[in-house]
Amino acid sequence: MLFALLLGSARSAPLDAAFDAAGERWAVPAPLLQALAFEATRVDPEAASTWGGYGLFDFGEGEVGGPDIELVARISGHAPDALLLDPELQIDGAAALLAHYAEGLPGGAPPVDALELWAEPAGSFASVEIPRQRDAYVAYVYGVLFEGFSVELTQLEPQDVELTELQARAAPPPSTSDYYGAAAFEQAHSDNYSNYSRPSDYDVLQVVIHTVQGSYSGCISWFQNASASASAHYVVRSSDGEVTQMVWEEDVAWHAGHWDTNATSVGIEHEGYVEQPSVYYTDAMYAGSAELTADIVDRYGLTIDRSVIIGHHEVPGCSSGSGGGASCHTDPGDGWDWDYYLSEIERIAGGGASASARMLGYVADGDIYDASARLSDVTVELVGAGETTVTDSSGLWSFDGLTAGTWTAEASASGYQTGSCTATVSTGSGDWWCSIALEPDDGGGDGDGGDGSDGGDSDDSVDTGLDGGDDPSVDGPEVGSGRLIDPDARLLVAGTGCGCAAAGTAGSVWLVGLLGLYGRRRR
Repeated sequence: MLFALLLGSARSAPLDAAFDAAGERWAVPAPLLQALAFEATRVDPEAASTWGGYGLFDFGEGEVGGPDIELVARISGHAPDALLLDPELQIDGAAALLAHYAEGLPGGAPPVDALELWAEPAGSFASVEIPRQRDAYVAYVYGVLFEGFSVELTQLEPQDVELTELQARAAPPPSTSDYYGAAAFEQAHSDNYSNYSRPSDYDVLQVVIHTVQGSYSGCISWFQNASASASAHYVVRSSDGEVTQMVWEEDVAWHAGHWDTNATSVGIEHEGYVEQPSVYYTDAMYAGSAELTADIVDRYGLTIDRSVIIGHHEVPGCSSGSGGGASCHTDPGDGWDWDYYLSEIERIAGGGASASARMLGYVADGDIYDASARLSDVTVELVGAGETTVTDSSGLWSFDGLTAGTWTAEASASGYQTGSCTATVSTGSGDWWCSIALEPDDGGGDGDGGDGSDGGDSDDSVDTGLDGGDDPSVDGPEVGSGRLIDPDARLLVAGTGCGCAAAGTAGSVWLVGLLGLYGRRRR
């Protein structure tokens, strides 16, 4: 089961009635309210996040935190101070806000029992502005609905929701990253880190382990907010160990509260709260983080020990003598299992991870980042292996059980030129993405050697999604930075610049990772 908090026996939890009452009063789905609270705080009415959010839904002020508490107060009629003190009012206020967004849909609010029609209001609920991040947020919330959960204050039975379309929207092939297993690279705001290549006397010497004191999606949004004055290189999700990179490793993230440590380290944030280790420090989180750290120490030639892999609480600079950095942080806290974590890193570094890998990707008409352009029933061949498969209804294909090496997948479909992509995979590192953009066969000869490339000709109709062309929030690669990307590349391998992609651990992409339940429906 994906979530660490398993569904228990049927019972009446303290806030169940409040969720039901708010749902009935505002004509919104009570299960969706429960899932939104779970995503934000694991349904903790006293949660206080790093960015100033508070309560079950991480209510914040303006662009900081989750839903704007002033907006919630205006819509619900509950004073902000009252909302902060009363979890039942928090639930009622959240229901009012959800109803407000639903009323703005064409045709008005959907029926309460039509959960799938509430995806757009759910996406508007949190302070997630970038479309691809909002899609990922919605997919996660609906994954919670599908799976169900049980915590002290409420429990949610698994819901009958279809995940296929939501997951497809939330899972564009990841762009390049320092770490092969990153699900995405979401650039932190330029005011929140030092944007330069580390000089030779500031080599990476340590990895610093942090706890967010908040949610995964909230942390990503916070580091993209100029007022944060903070960032980390990576953020790891609790439920499945998904990794998002936010600062290039060659740049200095502001995570430790101590300049010399910042300048010589990679910072990794982990979703959750120090006070709730049993809730957030899941085996999946340890596994995802350990694989990331194993890769970092391998690339920089570091040893796997506690002088190299440290907690934020061990960073110098605390004037009071207790805690780490200038603000005396205590994360990841006493609940972090260092022995288990380092043993996982050693196991992965020693080749103790899975003995095979999976290569997967989409086939699309021109633009692999456009879900509507992806092609079903296309034959894909694993060149040299004698294996073929066909893309499913979302345009996805995969080959399992691959040994380490360089593999080429070739796609052919009627009316299109043959296309291909190549990925160099490593065993024990989960999923390796390699998507293929097909170009229409106009009958004038392929002109591309039969491999789907342009033979040196630029094709501006192919949008790799990496130049920010359709999304002004996406910064293009920097010329001269070592990250210049062929604009006609079908995908990217992290750090290689070749026309392929290798990124993502199992569970790092919603389409194939969330619960392993792609295309299934809860009955």
